[in-house]
Amino acid sequence: MDGSATFSRGIISGIIAIAEAHRWHLELLGFDPKPGSSLFDADVIVFGSPRQRKLIAQYKRKIKIGVMADFTAQGVACVDVDDYQVGVTAAQHLLERGLRSLTYMGQLEVAFSANRYAGFRATVEAAELSCQPPFQREVYEPGPRTGDGGMYAWLESLPKPIGILAGCDEWARRLNNACHTLGLRVPEDIAIVGVDNDEIVCSMTFPALSSVAVPWKRLGETVAVMIDKAIHGKRLKPALTLIPPIGVVTRHSSDILAVDDQDVRAALEYIRANAHRPIQVPDILKAVPIYRERLHRLFHHVVGRTVMQEVRRLHVEQARRLLDATDLSIPEIARRSGFSNYRQMNATFRQELGITPGKYRRQAHVRPE
Repeated sequence: MDGSATFSRGIISGIIAIAEAHRWHLELLGFDPKPGSSLFDADVIVFGSPRQRKLIAQYKRKIKIGVMADFTAQGVACVDVDDYQVGVTAAQHLLERGLRSLTYMGQLEVAFSANRYAGFRATVEAAELSCQPPFQREVYEPGPRTGDGGMYAWLESLPKPIGILAGCDEWARRLNNACHTLGLRVPEDIAIVGVDNDEIVCSMTFPALSSVAVPWKRLGETVAVMIDKAIHGKRLKPALTLIPPIGVVTRHSSDILAVDDQDVRAALEYIRANAHRPIQVPDILKAVPIYRERLHRLFHHVVGRTVMQEVRRLHVEQARRLLDATDLSIPEIARRSGFSNYRQMNATFRQELGITPGKYRRQAHVRPE
């Protein structure tokens, strides 16, 4: 694979984390290694690009594993991002901000981008909304109004405000630049979410880009576990292992609440700002001077959930982020996520996700046997 890309370096770091314990010798080849290269004398080959299908057939007696591609039809075990769930996660993030017009920007002829759009669109339609027409053609670097591949005309045709998922952070950066050229405000007119959470790309634009964080290192760890099993004689089934995204890292490009009702907006802002601590309806009413019955009625009408359903959802999201990104104990995570105790977090996780926090963490973190 290409060792210069951020996602590739994340995957490689995950492999290294386990390779060191086994004293494996690693070599890195580019996207198009020459057939017959001496480096292919290795015991295991990890293929990191869909365009390497022809190479796979040339090495019939090697242990072969695919990453960031689906080679299962060729009898190879593979690991990839759950791109459909990436789209679901981004759509939920934008819908939670009250946006009712949403669309997608990417190359739909590419499998990962098409899958992200499919999850995005399905989530929008499940909310009884329709996606605006996506920008499907090649994504050009915006410049003068010529040579932009139609992106400018597309942006100007969209209803405002609107939320857009760009299939990767680089596309999101180009989209942000186009909005700047057209005088469109981000996020007030166009809320933007990218994918990969590349901190350099996300921070080099103004405003900084929100992005779906993908656990690239976990992909590498998963590959390394497969390598270890195969070296010790276990046959790897030609199955595709999908790793879900961590969640959206919110920056200014999508930091908006497109809710017309001021009381509901204030209630949402209070809940989000205090998701790390216990919240009850009386706490919200102290911050939002409104009758309880009116708050419940308006909130359910605008948000589509009850006040306490929104509180529980954000507590769970806070806990999920900590389970994904830290090694804190589960009782400590419960305390930092607004739950009264571990038992309450356990019960809420079962209700919201169908699993316990412990099982969620075990599924999220790969460890060698």
